[in-house]
Amino acid sequence: MKNDTNRNAKKERVIMLLSSVFVLTALTVTGVYLKTQDTKKDDSGYRVDFSTLEKTKQTDYAQGKDTSLGGISQEIEDDLDYMPMEVGGSDIILPEMGKTQEKPIQETPIAEQEEEPELTEEVFVDTTLHFPGAGQILRPVTGEVLIPYSMDKSVYFTTLDQYKYNPAQIYQAETGTVVAVCADGLVEDISYDPVTGYTVLLDMGDGYKAVYGQMDAISYIVGDVAYKGTALGEVAEPTKYFAAEGSNLYFELQYNGEPLDPELYFMK
Repeated sequence: MKNDTNRNAKKERVIMLLSSVFVLTALTVTGVYLKTQDTKKDDSGYRVDFSTLEKTKQTDYAQGKDTSLGGISQEIEDDLDYMPMEVGGSDIILPEMGKTQEKPIQETPIAEQEEEPELTEEVFVDTTLHFPGAGQILRPVTGEVLIPYSMDKSVYFTTLDQYKYNPAQIYQAETGTVVAVCADGLVEDISYDPVTGYTVLLDMGDGYKAVYGQMDAISYIVGDVAYKGTALGEVAEPTKYFAAEGSNLYFELQYNGEPLDPELYFMK
């Protein structure tokens, strides 16, 4: 009986010893594991000491530093060559100076104001044509007069073989002879007449008009202003009504539709 008691007591001591060894081993393994977890390695290769993280965070908070980058102090990024600028931000980090500098705001230049034109007194320019008067118009050509102006008695027309009144001067002129504008005037009409061929009506103002017949190569169109001394056109081949007289220029001067003697108005 006594031996059994001693055997049980020894067995209990062995069990207690083994339990102590197991507990001690477990505590040692746990301590080693916890120690190895104090430092970890992040994805970027920087070592983070978690044992001092809380102290650092408290210190930074007390000093007013930002500790909000995912719970990791900004000191982790101090080893970078520069701090990348925040997308859409207005501050630029200068790596060497460690200061922030605002982007310069590009001001839109104010458009130069156009100077208002000086008000000047309106000058009225009279563009109305005025007949220059007697003795002030040019002869249209320099050829000989074949049939003179005659409204007080009839004159003989060779081709027609008859006497009749003549409201115009009919000048001998070779085909292609240049015809001059006798005075400034508006080309009012260009038409074809069986007797006078292509005919130009020139309005010189104040009721005075000139009629040019037997014309060709006319230099102006209706609505143009023809100026004194310029070429109105050229002498054309004669119509059949002047076949016997030959090539010529028909020139008639009118006042309010009534014929005038051109010789009284030509420059001497």
